[in-house]
Amino acid sequence: RTPQVVSDDDDDDMEPPPTQTQSFWSRLTGRDTRNLEASNHPPQPTSIAFNLDGPNTSDGPTPTVIEEEEDKQPTTATAELLRHHQMFGHISMEKLRNMAKQNIIPRHLANCPVPSCTACLYAKATRRRWRDKRRKNWNGGLKPTRPGEVISVDQLVSPTPGLVAQMTGRLTTKRYTCATVYVDQYSGYSYTHLQKTATAEETIEGKRAFEALCKQHGVTVRHYHADNGIFRANKWVKECLDNGQRLTFAGVNAHHTNGWAAEVDECVFYRGNVMYVLYTDDSILAGPDANEIDQAIKDIQAAKLDITIEGDIQDFLGVHIERKSDGSIHLTQPHLIDLILEDLKMPDDTTSKDTPAASSKLLSRHTKSEDFDNSFNYRSVIGKLNYLEKGSRADIAYITHQCARFTTCPKKEHGEAIRWLARYLKGTRDKGLILRPQKDKGLEVYVDADFAGNWDPKEYKDRDTARSRHGYVIMYAGCPIMYKSQLQNECALSSTESEYTGLSYALRDAIPIMNRLKEMKAVGMPIKSSKAKVHCKVFEDNSGAVEIARVAKYRPRTKHLNCRLHHFRSYVDTTKEISIHKISTEDQPADFLTKSMNEELLKRHRKTVMGW
Repeated sequence: RTPQVVSDDDDDDMEPPPTQTQSFWSRLTGRDTRNLEASNHPPQPTSIAFNLDGPNTSDGPTPTVIEEEEDKQPTTATAELLRHHQMFGHISMEKLRNMAKQNIIPRHLANCPVPSCTACLYAKATRRRWRDKRRKNWNGGLKPTRPGEVISVDQLVSPTPGLVAQMTGRLTTKRYTCATVYVDQYSGYSYTHLQKTATAEETIEGKRAFEALCKQHGVTVRHYHADNGIFRANKWVKECLDNGQRLTFAGVNAHHTNGWAAEVDECVFYRGNVMYVLYTDDSILAGPDANEIDQAIKDIQAAKLDITIEGDIQDFLGVHIERKSDGSIHLTQPHLIDLILEDLKMPDDTTSKDTPAASSKLLSRHTKSEDFDNSFNYRSVIGKLNYLEKGSRADIAYITHQCARFTTCPKKEHGEAIRWLARYLKGTRDKGLILRPQKDKGLEVYVDADFAGNWDPKEYKDRDTARSRHGYVIMYAGCPIMYKSQLQNECALSSTESEYTGLSYALRDAIPIMNRLKEMKAVGMPIKSSKAKVHCKVFEDNSGAVEIARVAKYRPRTKHLNCRLHHFRSYVDTTKEISIHKISTEDQPADFLTKSMNEELLKRHRKTVMGW
């Protein structure tokens, strides 16, 4: 029954409450909790021993119950802080201390020792990185001592099917879809076997063809170092074991451990101190020892390869190469300049110009001007100017690119700009690049940018006028080996962003050159110092761009550059292979690649880059 209270003032008429019975917990613990409310002391927890599996009838030890860390009652300030840490979902201790200072949790926890949470320690535990492990079937950096001792093999799949050449019969519909590359790690000899499929059977056919070629030259293959994939197939493994050949593998996704097969360069070859550079059907053999070069030529001829020996290098790809008595090398293209002047029908008595373009005029679309009169083939002349600029004339890079932008719809001003440039070339017909190697200098990159330098309020409909232009010069031993003047693909929001964009683009070309120098040193090529580490110095005249490149820090106005332009960050921060240096605008030689300038500035920068 539920006790009821009668609305009567007489207390004697109140129904007495029912008798309270002892609770289940009281009966279990043996304590009466009915009088706890009258007690002045708070209830104390009681621990009892019990066995979930029933009474222990054996003579073994009594099972114990291990309490969870989160169920333990705090006895010290450190334990109390740990309890709050668990209650708030394993929040950081630093945040808990701030909460204690604000009296959100007890204030005395702000200065207590920091406890360690086993759950957090377990969650933060990481396994040892797989790149640091040694695999049982990894070659461990085995260096071969003779041909055939270690063969690196890799397979590539082409997204574009290749035509199967045939001399007779009906044209086949089959196509080459992949290729297997074999490289001898001792000699560097490479062999490529084209395949229609990537099956194990056809891969084994390529293996047998490669071994048959090796046997013709007295070489026996003893060891294959392969990538995973098809080379893990049982048929390939059985083929190697049946022939008594050892087999090792690169780590999963670790192509860098696959010797040379993943780093085959189809245009550059090394043999001792001789480098062989191939460009389509033209090639160059270079090295410090003429006898070694002659022996390489004899070996090529002995291999029944049809080559034409043209003697010492003087002309290559239309560039005249001349060695002077002082050790300098001159690169010129006077014949191409004559062809350009001939296309423009320029008289011999025409007055020459001192600069490639007018420094006071901005070349834009000029939509309201007259069309070009077609007095010469605009496209043809632009093509020749582009080849001249890339070959030996960095001083005309800016104006050549500006004129090339308007090839689809040239105006009167564009034709006049080309004629001005031709008059400048007429006065500098025999000039070009002068290379004077300096042994005390390494790889250097000079970068500059012109922020929205093409802006023209008259051409407000042309969005390209808001784009910035950057230019850079890559030099090795004081000699220019690459230069470029380029209109940026996106609109920069500040001069710092335009400069940093140019810096990023320049290092996209400089880093492969650094890797090439490392490769040359690895094969023993005598470049500068074989013990010196390849280092790249980058010179920039914008303080903001230098700061962003040096310090890995997010900024509100530059965080959008992170994914697109920070590709070289590890070279600056981790390996220290690239260092960024501040340079004054007056001493920045890449400045003449971004804008037209007067004769004084042109001569200063031209002297630094081109040597005259």
